[in-house]
Formats: sequence, structure tokens, C-alpha cells
Amino acid sequence: MAGALTIRLAAEADRESWERLWRGWQQHMAGSVPDDITERCWQTMMLPDSGLWAVLAFAEHQPLGFANVSRTPFAWTAEPVVFLQDLYVDPQARGRGIGSALLQGVYAHADAIGAPQVFWMVDEDDPELQAGVSGAEMPAPNAAPAMPWLKPSQAQAWVAEKDAPQPS
Repeated sequence: MAGALTIRLAAEADRESWERLWRGWQQHMAGSVPDDITERCWQTMMLPDSGLWAVLAFAEHQPLGFANVSRTPFAWTAEPVVFLQDLYVDPQARGRGIGSALLQGVYAHADAIGAPQVFWMVDEDDPELQAGVSGAEMPAPNAAPAMPWLKPSQAQAWVAEKDAPQPS
């Protein structure tokens, strides 16, 4: 699994790969989604204009991680925003930048569909997730708590401004 990383939208042929990762994510989160909901979720993601999709990471045709993402109108801007609902990397593949690559894939697709904002949350009680996000190239959403919907360059500028020495 040391080959080149491919990040792309899920397709019909990816069902088994996505579902294996989806079940791993549920186990990690100590939760369970009923089979009928999983089926409906997958079928919805396969509809071109549903507003729900999955981004997958592969190396040498092996599925390594996924992000479930949705698009919705945002009242503050009257534009669509993207919400990263779930992000998971197989435990055997962690520490290789796959989570960051998936986030970059989410942001790239947001750009492609004309969504100027992406927002996401991280479980504050999960130290493994917090560590993964803090090392990601994308800023952690809690780095700019009042504006988690900012694009990375906007959030980085905001955090830099916030962390700059203040005049005495």
C-alpha cells in the first residue's frame, strides 16, 4: 500500500470499498447505522444532483479512507456551503497524509461546484481525531471557532492575525 495516492469521488463500483470503511468509521465512533439507512445513503450519494457524495482515497487500488460530504444552502451568504460529515482513514494507513489529502479533495470539489465555504467539526473528546486534524495542512476548525466555514487560506489569515503580537 505504498503506491501513489488517488483521491476521487465515489462511483457505483466503489460500494464495497466505501461500506467497509463506513463500517470501520462506525466502529471507531462506537456507533451503528442500520443497514437500510446505509443503503439509502449510498443510493443517494450515487444520484448526480443529490447534494450528498463521498470522496475516497486509494493506493494501488486499495481503499484507504473516505469523506462523506453534503451541500446545502447557507442563510448567511445565500450560496451553497459544503459540510464534511465524516472523515475516516483505515487505521493501517494512518500517518501517511491521507486525511489531509481527503480534506484537500473535499475543498477541491467544493471549488468545482461553486461552494465558497466548507465547514466541519471534530469530536473534542477524541484525542486521536484532534491529533490528526492538528497535523493536517488544513486548519483545525477549532482554530477559528467563530468561523469554521472559512476556506483554509481565509482561516490561516484569521488565525495568523489572532496570534499576532498585540500592541501594548
